[in-house]
Amino acid sequence: MAIVATNESGPLIAAILELAEYLGEHPCVTAFNVGNSFYTAREEWRERDPKTPIEIVEYYRKTGSLLHQLVFANYGIPHELTLFERAREIFTDCNDVLDLGAGIGSLLLGLTCPNKFHADVGGELFEYAAWRYRQANQHQRVTMIQLHDDYVERDTMGLTFDGVVCTEVLEHVPDPIALVAYLSKLVRPGGKLLATVSFDDGDGMVPQHLNVEKWTDERFIAEVFPAHGFERVDEDLYVRDKAALIVRCESTSPASPGSSAAT
Repeated sequence: MAIVATNESGPLIAAILELAEYLGEHPCVTAFNVGNSFYTAREEWRERDPKTPIEIVEYYRKTGSLLHQLVFANYGIPHELTLFERAREIFTDCNDVLDLGAGIGSLLLGLTCPNKFHADVGGELFEYAAWRYRQANQHQRVTMIQLHDDYVERDTMGLTFDGVVCTEVLEHVPDPIALVAYLSKLVRPGGKLLATVSFDDGDGMVPQHLNVEKWTDERFIAEVFPAHGFERVDEDLYVRDKAALIVRCESTSPASPGSSAAT
């Protein structure tokens, strides 16, 4: 990865300057580290070699390169910027939105809904996101939730939401099916889930992407989400509406295993 300096400022340059302010370092140092962050993160993963779910969670809590990597990913990759724009449209009518695996808070910062919930496993990313919300004077509208190691098996939030975001997360967890099942408990009937998957490790460049031998993106989307009560309505968006699913099933044929999971 490389960053090219120009005379025009853009989202990535602004994000680098913001991170440099937080870290108290020269922006050139931050830019260098952002530009090399995918390589640094890969080497940190290989050195730590996490195997168990708890070891993987600890990697995300303690690794030093993810601040820089997420700045590059969130503000230097066009797909991410497009996703943020779509999120603003998708959740415009929601009262509350949860971002599960919210990273450095980039997506929530752009939402205008009254109540925003940032959930992640803690660590440096969590602290930086909290700082960003304070800087943007949004901290009173954002509830920070630090997830426990076993958050999927033992839901300690006990909340449901009009909208839930889970982007660039499912490919990072050992059991993505269990995480989709957990998401189905968080989205209210009729609510929206903005989800993306990327079961591709870039020929070893992103070893943090797990289960790449088991799943392709499309097969996971086609098989797993419907089995847990979600209906795909466009490329990255799913809705969960028990009543609508039941009505469709009753008006055509007996409920299939995939649709009955929504009840």
